[in-house]
Amino acid sequence: MLLNQQQNMRDYLVLLKNEKTAILKTDLDKIALYTELEGRHNTAITSGAKALLSWSLKYQKEVAPAVREIEGLRAGLEALRQKALKANLENKNLLKEKLQAIKKEIDALPFRNYIVSSPYKKIGKPNFIDISS
Repeated sequence: MLLNQQQNMRDYLVLLKNEKTAILKTDLDKIALYTELEGRHNTAITSGAKALLSWSLKYQKEVAPAVREIEGLRAGLEALRQKALKANLENKNLLKEKLQAIKKEIDALPFRNYIVSSPYKKIGKPNFIDISS
């Protein structure tokens, strides 16, 4: 399970690198795709973390805690998790900057105020009202 979770984290880091490239290129279609894939990876990682926690509790009860290989894998997984969190935060900040730049570009576009006159202005003011009906 630890090896599977580590592979999920490695795949997630690759996804974050690709997402960063798409953000820097302002490729909105790829940004949307990578954001959706990021949600799927987060779901897989979260469910894997829950399963690991359950197995970890069983492991602590039933197996001697002196097994160094599993602790090394766990430490490696934590290092990958920290790296993924850092890359994710960096991408979020980069995306915010890009969105702010796009907003500034949109705000800088010329605004043309078209004056639309009412068709009722041409009628003029009524002089009398016919209430004979």
